[in-house]
Amino acid sequence: MSLQFASDVQAQAIAHACIQNGLVTDWFLFAPDRIRIAPPLIITEAELHLLCDIVLKSIDMQ
Repeated sequence: MSLQFASDVQAQAIAHACIQNGLVTDWFLFAPDRIRIAPPLIITEAELHLLCDIVLKSIDMQ
């Protein structure tokens, strides 16, 4: 799964913010304006909510 942003600069900044906020992610080499979201298959609903909260917080930081 990926999230697309307006530019590669914005995607990289959000990816770095996610990492600072505790969510390990990166961007695609072939689509630098997107960040990768790849949760494990055993993720819980509570962990999914946490993942979304971290991504939204990281977007708001930009």
